[in-house]
Amino acid sequence: VKLLSDQLHGELQCALCVPHLSIHPLFSRLESASKVTLFRLSNTAISRKMLAAGDSLFLSGEMATHMYVCIEGRLRYIKTQKQSEGEGKRMEAIGSYVKNSGPLQRVVLPATEWVDSHEDWIAEPILWTPAWRHLGQTISHMKSELLLVDAEKFSEVILLNPQAMQLAHTYAKNFLVWLNTMDPLLRSDISQGEIISKMLERFMDMELDDGETMEEAMSKATTNRSLTMVMDNNQQQQI
Repeated sequence: VKLLSDQLHGELQCALCVPHLSIHPLFSRLESASKVTLFRLSNTAISRKMLAAGDSLFLSGEMATHMYVCIEGRLRYIKTQKQSEGEGKRMEAIGSYVKNSGPLQRVVLPATEWVDSHEDWIAEPILWTPAWRHLGQTISHMKSELLLVDAEKFSEVILLNPQAMQLAHTYAKNFLVWLNTMDPLLRSDISQGEIISKMLERFMDMELDDGETMEEAMSKATTNRSLTMVMDNNQQQQI
């Protein structure tokens, strides 16, 4: 590896990182929209971290600095929330979801999520917000390896390319609308890829009009994308 030129070394780094990053819809879209951006990210903003079983990645309340992609192993995420006193309700936590089960003045909500390799990622909001404080603790369940995306360097690289910047701008705007309208009880550091990837894909094709809700925009984006696919298929058949 030491004998490789800078260009070849950079291409090797990109080839090693991109397959793992592509589980996230935005990085997957960048493969076609701006390959040079993925090349730059792989060589300036991406690093790796190894964890032994029982190692802690971060603690609840700490400030986030990176987004994490699990590429090997499995991690356990534990989130604890407190509901203020008053007319509260007992809440039963199930992964990222909660349900009511009766009245209670004050409750603590422990919620556990599993972060699986080649599927889930951690702390994405730090890529799109000035600051993000971790909502729970993440512990390695077994020997694990992570890709780390440095939030500051990510922003610097994205801004270099007009296509990447436009794509990220549209995605980030819709991602933050979704995050800010979410019930605080449901917020998490963990993104379960198998659950939210299709929604995140639509974030790159949506432009919210004045007064338009996220649900309305997502419905419109889905319709527009379906129409585009029909038109493409018709054109191919004519050819």
